[in-house]
Amino acid sequence: MTTDNAIKITKNNRIGIMATERSISTGMHKKLLYKRDLNITVIEQPCPLFVSLIENNGSPEEILNATTVYCKKL
Repeated sequence: MTTDNAIKITKNNRIGIMATERSISTGMHKKLLYKRDLNITVIEQPCPLFVSLIENNGSPEEILNATTVYCKKL
């Protein structure tokens, strides 16, 4: 999803980012979102399990379980 789309569809001015720890540590997501709208709140959630699940062909159930855990934190 693009930053413009995320800003357009948020109903509460909050946008959750699920990404690798490295990707979040760059701050690029926040920078791009705040560049378009300073009134939003960005919640970042590192998802380290996603990398290993994707690289090792994790089952849909494993991916769903990891997603559920990470979404609770958002």
